[in-house]
Amino acid sequence: MTQAAPTDRDLYEDLAPERDVLFFRVGGPELVFFDGRNFKLKKRLSSDRIALLRSDPNFCLVAPDTYVNLRKVSEFDGEVLYFGEKGPDAKRLPVSRWRRGAIRELIANRK
Repeated sequence: MTQAAPTDRDLYEDLAPERDVLFFRVGGPELVFFDGRNFKLKKRLSSDRIALLRSDPNFCLVAPDTYVNLRKVSEFDGEVLYFGEKGPDAKRLPVSRWRRGAIRELIANRK
């Protein structure tokens, strides 16, 4: 009996920000930089799509034009947000003390 190999999906075409993205940055006009667990992706999106991403309740503004996926934050340590396990290879993002407090409140309210 043979089994079909699982198909890998193309992140560039089938990107689901709520599921795949840890955080994103809005660059120039219609340009967004997505950071995931094992990828970095630069993609052009329409202004309407960017506005939708910015207003998504799963994402929170942490720095000018940088939004973090609240569902993917695993830990806070000092002024750094961690995604996944804390360690030298972990994805991390520096966050100000004021924003860190707001993020903690949002995460607590989601549970």
